[in-house]
Amino acid sequence: MIYECYLALGLSLRGMNNNQGAIEYYNKALKQTEKLKNDKQYKLLRAQPFNYIAIALQKEGDFSKAYLNSKKALSIDQFKDYDPTFYCYLINTYSYSKFILGDETCLKDFYETLKLGDSLANIHIQLNSKINLSEYFLKKNDSSKAEIYSKDVLTLSSNNKIFEDKLKALELLAKIDPKNSQTYNQRYITLNDSLQNVERATRNKFARIEFETDEITNEKKVVEAENERISMQLLVILVFSLFLLLALVLLVMVSKQRARNKELQLIQQQQQANAEIYQLMLDQQQKIEEGKQMEKQRISKELHDGVMGKLTAVRLNLFVLSKKNDPETIARCLEHVNEIQNIEKEIRKISHDLSHNVFAEQSDFMLMVTNLVENIKEHSPINFRIATDETIDWNVLGSLVKMQVYRILQESLQNVEKYAHAHNVSITMFKNNDTIEVAITDDGVGFNVEANKPGIGHRNMKERAAEIRSNLEITSQKGNGTKIMLKIPT
Repeated sequence: MIYECYLALGLSLRGMNNNQGAIEYYNKALKQTEKLKNDKQYKLLRAQPFNYIAIALQKEGDFSKAYLNSKKALSIDQFKDYDPTFYCYLINTYSYSKFILGDETCLKDFYETLKLGDSLANIHIQLNSKINLSEYFLKKNDSSKAEIYSKDVLTLSSNNKIFEDKLKALELLAKIDPKNSQTYNQRYITLNDSLQNVERATRNKFARIEFETDEITNEKKVVEAENERISMQLLVILVFSLFLLLALVLLVMVSKQRARNKELQLIQQQQQANAEIYQLMLDQQQKIEEGKQMEKQRISKELHDGVMGKLTAVRLNLFVLSKKNDPETIARCLEHVNEIQNIEKEIRKISHDLSHNVFAEQSDFMLMVTNLVENIKEHSPINFRIATDETIDWNVLGSLVKMQVYRILQESLQNVEKYAHAHNVSITMFKNNDTIEVAITDDGVGFNVEANKPGIGHRNMKERAAEIRSNLEITSQKGNGTKIMLKIPT
C-alpha cells in the first residue's frame, strides 16, 4: 500500500506538471520494492517506477535519461510473454525516446505496439501508438499518413472521452493541415480551457482537502496536547495514590510492630514477675527452713541439756539400789521413777514436733508442693497421696517452669476442692525419658470435657503450660472422676 501511495502521488504531481516532484515519489516507490521481493508481481512492480520516471523525464525534455530508464524497465523480465499490455506501455515509452533521439528502429516498435493494442482491444495502447506514428510521419513530411493516424486518434479519444490524447490529436492536425489549422486550434483552445477549468477545480479541491487536513492535524495536536495534559494529571494522581498507599502500609506495619513489641514487653514483664514471685516463695521457704533448723537446734539442746540431764540424774539416783535395798531407799527411788514418766512425756512432745518436718529433707520445690497439700488438708476431708520419682532433679528446671507447674497444681487442687466432691486425690510425678509427667487424679463427680465450655481456670492452666512449652491434657467423664496430665520437656 505504501508503494501504491508513492505511485499515486507521483502521478498526481506529474498531472500537475511537477515532474521533478513526481520523480522523487517514483524513486521512493522503487526503493519500496526492496521490501516486496517475496511478492509474485515483484518484477512488474520493480519495472513500473522506471517507466514512470522515463515518462516524467520525457516531459522535462531529457530523452537520454528517459531512454536509459525505459531500457532498465525492459531488462528486468520478458513481460511480453505473460503481460503484453504492460509490455506495450514500456515499448511505447522506450521507442518514443528512440524516435526523439533519431533512432529509426522506433518505427518497428510503433507498429508492434499498435498491432498488440488492436489484438488486446486496448484503447490507450492504440491511442499512444497512433500518436507516436503520426508524429513520426509528420517529421518525415508524410502528411497523408500523419493525418490518417491523427484523425483516428481524434475520433477514438472523443468517443472514449480521453481528453489529453484528443488535445494531442488537435495539435498534430493543426500542424499537418495548415488550411484547417485555425479550426483545429480553436477546438484545441476550447477543450484546453475546459480542461484547465476542471484542473483548477481539482486544484481547489486539493487545496480545500489540504486546508481541512491541516485543520484536522491542528485539532489532532490540540487533542494530543489535552491527552498529554490529562495523562500527566493521571500520572500525578497515580504517583500520589501510590505514595499515600505506601504511607498507609508503612503506618500499619509500624503500628503492628509497636503492638508486637508492647506485647513482648508485657510477656517479659509477666515472666519477670513470675520469676520474682517464685523467688519470693523460695525466700519465704528458706526462712521457714531456717526457722525449722533453729527449732531443731533448740530441740537438740533440750534433749541434750534437759532430757539427757534428767535421765542422768535419775540413773545416778537409782544406782544406789545396787548397794542398798532397805525400804527407805526403795521408797526414795520410787519418786525418781515418776520423774521417768515426765521425761517420757517430754520426749513424746519433742517427737510430735519433729513429725511435722517429715518432708524437710526434700528439695525446695517438693517442699512447696507438700506445704500446698498440707494447707488444703487443714480445712478439707480429702485424702491426698503424693508419689514422686526420686530421680527427678527439680534444680535443673528454671524458676519460671517450676513457678508455672506450681500454679497449675494449685489451680487443679482448688478445682478439685470446689467442684469435684472427691474423697481421694493422687499426685504423681515421674520421669519418662526426657519428659517429666505430673498427673493429678481424683475420684470425684467428673464432667463432660467436650460439652462444657472451658472456664477461666482451665484456660489459665493451658496458657501456663504453653508458656513453658509443655502439654496439658484434661480427661474426665461424669461419675468417673478427672485426670489432669502435664508433660514437661527437660
